[in-house]
Amino acid sequence: MCISVRSLRPVNAIRLLNSLPDIGLPALQARCIQSQTSNQRVPVAQRIQKVITPQVCAELVARGYAVVDGVFGPILSHQLQLELTRVHQSGLMHLNHTHLVNKGQTHLLPKSQIQEAELTFDPSVRQAAPLVAQLNDDRSLCTMLSLFIPQLRLEEQAIKLQYNEGGGGCFPMHFDSDEQLDMRRVTAIFYLNENWKPGHGGQLRLYPFPAPPVDIPPVADRLVLFSTTRMLHR
Repeated sequence: MCISVRSLRPVNAIRLLNSLPDIGLPALQARCIQSQTSNQRVPVAQRIQKVITPQVCAELVARGYAVVDGVFGPILSHQLQLELTRVHQSGLMHLNHTHLVNKGQTHLLPKSQIQEAELTFDPSVRQAAPLVAQLNDDRSLCTMLSLFIPQLRLEEQAIKLQYNEGGGGCFPMHFDSDEQLDMRRVTAIFYLNENWKPGHGGQLRLYPFPAPPVDIPPVADRLVLFSTTRMLHR
């Protein structure tokens, strides 16, 4: 699952993913990022506002998903990668569990190769990943999606960091939530895998029925948006 959030208002759930065990994650800043090659400061909100366009939102509504490349640029994407790796190597992650709900009861199915950490519920993760925490506090993505898809009216978000250690780690086919369970409506996955190759695996498979399945490579600086409750995926 992307993240378990209970809210009276729609929530935009965000996952920052690193699918390869030999690739790390750096520092991400939610308001401004200091470039390593110049003194220019680049507002994160401005980058999100630039890439979340009416065309992207139209695709999200029409197909149930949208793919955006070049969201933050190579420097910031690499910084994010370093920070995720720091969280993983610090032992702040735990096994991901699929939540199986049947007749009001929830059963947890652990996945041995997939580690994750939640910023919302763990202050130590926020401390270890301060720039990711600042991104979590920024509401630009919610604002832009709600602007171009008014029926969403997104007001909250939560970031989850995930690290796939390889060895066949994979999610089963699932929806991220159900409209009768909570208010989550959009899942956003930002990938951080530099030098990714098809043999590495980790592709996201979407099932936009009645269209055929779609495999999306998890390349660095790629954002994938899809419906939390209506897009079957693995």
